Amino acid sequence: MKGFYNFSSTFLVILYIAGVLFGGYYLTYDAAKTQRTYNTFPELIPLMVVLTFLGLLAFLFLFLRSEGNVEIFYTASDSNVQQIDITQQSTHTNANQNAEQGGIARTLFAKAKQENVPIVESVLHSICQYLEVGIGALYVRSEQALEMKAAYALYRAEGEIIAYQLGEGLVGQVAKDGRAIKLSQIPEGYMEVVSGLGSAYPHYLMLFPAKNNNQEVKAVIELATFKNIVGQDLIFLEEMALLLAREI
Repeated sequence: MKGFYNFSSTFLVILYIAGVLFGGYYLTYDAAKTQRTYNTFPELIPLMVVLTFLGLLAFLFLFLRSEGNVEIFYTASDSNVQQIDITQQSTHTNANQNAEQGGIARTLFAKAKQENVPIVESVLHSICQYLEVGIGALYVRSEQALEMKAAYALYRAEGEIIAYQLGEGLVGQVAKDGRAIKLSQIPEGYMEVVSGLGSAYPHYLMLFPAKNNNQEVKAVIELATFKNIVGQDLIFLEEMALLLAREI
């Protein structure tokens, strides 16, 4: 449907502009014809009506085309913070693609369970590698607190404990509300991705709840990325989070 709007709007705009140019040229290239135009103005009314209608139709299709590119989020008071309704997005995604992403997630999760490391570490690494994430962390909930149990490309001092109470910070808030939060335009210096070739600051920060079938938050996944996690990537993350919550 979006392709139809794109083609129709472009065609109608071109037709509208061509009609205006042709009409102007036809009425002004000959002085005698211009004089006669004043005497036969009522005959031009149908042409003016048609051109006006084409113009309005063209702008209508342009509006519909722009509406087709809009993604709906539940947005918090800060314009850079977005709480994401996964169900609402999933209903607009192709069912076959959803099934494909679910199959990929289940395959990677099964491989992660076979690795000789804690399941939270192997699952986090699988998520980060598949989504090409710069930095990742996974917090496991224990009653009213969440403690970081796994990290990806994140430096931690040996023995350092990073934990949040329920409702404390973004991690605690996601666990409390059970809804994902996405931050865009991360302040420079907040978090840095470092490699042997240099360093850079990620563009997005995603915090995603891992909920079981009873909608209980068992863990929170935090991802710092250079690309926006939307569409099929979001479906993949949702499936991995569900599998992890069941395992925990």
